[in-house]
Amino acid sequence: MVDIFVESIRVVRPKISFADGQRLSATADALIAACAQAEGEPRSLGCVSEVRGRAHLYVSAHLRDPELGVAGVARHLGISVRALHLAFAAEPETIGNLIRRLRLERARDDLLIEQSERGLVGVVSRRWGFSGPASFARAFRREFGCSPLQWRRSKAVLDQ
Repeated sequence: MVDIFVESIRVVRPKISFADGQRLSATADALIAACAQAEGEPRSLGCVSEVRGRAHLYVSAHLRDPELGVAGVARHLGISVRALHLAFAAEPETIGNLIRRLRLERARDDLLIEQSERGLVGVVSRRWGFSGPASFARAFRREFGCSPLQWRRSKAVLDQ
């Protein structure tokens, strides 16, 4: 529907640039998302689930970006941070928790791939957008119940 809207604008104004078309599309998406909310409550599960789906895609594609955060996801989707939080209100985890969990899962997988333990935690933490090895290790321990190196060593023992 939004694509049809943007294409109709291009027909009327054939000199519209691709970048302007992208901005119009994001604006139209934001208008649709705004219409899906009445007094802070989602009216249409279709629009809310579409926002969540687009957020998931964006997050998955940008997990390595250390600047990835809730505000950036909302900005990319062309909606407010509040609207993004509302879209995730019925989900078991917030958008911020989703970003953290996905980063930790990818980092956990990378711990098995790295050949050397020297600098391992620092390399993996930077690769997946964490601010440093200490914050990564704390988040990893909270999520998985052990340190990154303990997890890697336990997996190495199990694989032998």
